[in-house]
Amino acid sequence: MSAAGPSQGAHGPGARSAEGSSMSAAGPSQGAHGPGALSAEGSSMSATLRPPTSELAGRILDTCSYADRLPAGRFTARVGIMRGTIRGLPELHLYLTPDERSLPAVNFERLAEWIERVVADADLAAATRAATKGADSYVNACIAAHALVGARLQQARAVLGLPAAGANDRAEAGS
Repeated sequence: MSAAGPSQGAHGPGARSAEGSSMSAAGPSQGAHGPGALSAEGSSMSATLRPPTSELAGRILDTCSYADRLPAGRFTARVGIMRGTIRGLPELHLYLTPDERSLPAVNFERLAEWIERVVADADLAAATRAATKGADSYVNACIAAHALVGARLQQARAVLGLPAAGANDRAEAGS
């Protein structure tokens, strides 16, 4: 990973924003895995995430133990890498959100292993491996992982009958 120059922004030349990414998480479909399966398609990757069981959905939305946190960091041009840890998929999703001033600093193979071992979500781990290995840049790998994690969180909330992320914010804004 290299620091981008001042005229290139934090993501460098040719980087695509979340809106222009080659990776998108589609809504519910009636694909090969049945109702509620989500499809995430990228330029070199196509994976369908089967809906999680209610037990897995609980783990997807949960926070892991202190010992199971994922080491990660945040790269900024002025400071370098600021070290930190990730305690669950909701936090990972926020962490991977595209930002013009910084980049997540995460080892994607270690991330996939963590998803498999700690969250026990083999489908998401496999999709994350495929998407990040197939990405043409580190930035696009971050965007692909962000889309996959977001789709999985959406599935988990739906399985447990919870409101979508931000639904309470929209309801309160209308009051």
